[in-house]
Amino acid sequence: MRVGKGRYEVYGLGFGYEDSVWVECSVEELWSVSRIKKLFRTVKYLLPNHPDKKNTLFVFIYRREAILNNWTVLFICRHFEHDSKEGLGALHAVMAKIESLFDGEAYISYLSGVTEDLVIEIVCYDGRKIPKKIRDIMRRRNLI
Repeated sequence: MRVGKGRYEVYGLGFGYEDSVWVECSVEELWSVSRIKKLFRTVKYLLPNHPDKKNTLFVFIYRREAILNNWTVLFICRHFEHDSKEGLGALHAVMAKIESLFDGEAYISYLSGVTEDLVIEIVCYDGRKIPKKIRDIMRRRNLI
């Protein structure tokens, strides 16, 4: 688990703002969160090639001064081999599950068949959908 301030950087992309705070966790670190466990099992069923609990990450980005939504969530898979047209239908289904889980809208921010990486960005409309474990970590560190 990593905690940071400012923009979160991955694959040459920046997410959030200079005044954002973020927590990065592997699925393994969030395994006690039943909704995350259920989502990951769906991911493994629909997209079985190589996502695992260690190379699949969630990044929870919070911005206190945001007017509409304070939370953005990143779903990052560091070994993703489903970038062909056959895999995109399954990826669409996974994105729908992610949207439901976080009560938000999901977008593919990065997908590379060469490096086998995926980043899905979720704009979260209800902060209560962020796992309590994450909100507690941020509160204990006076980040939110």
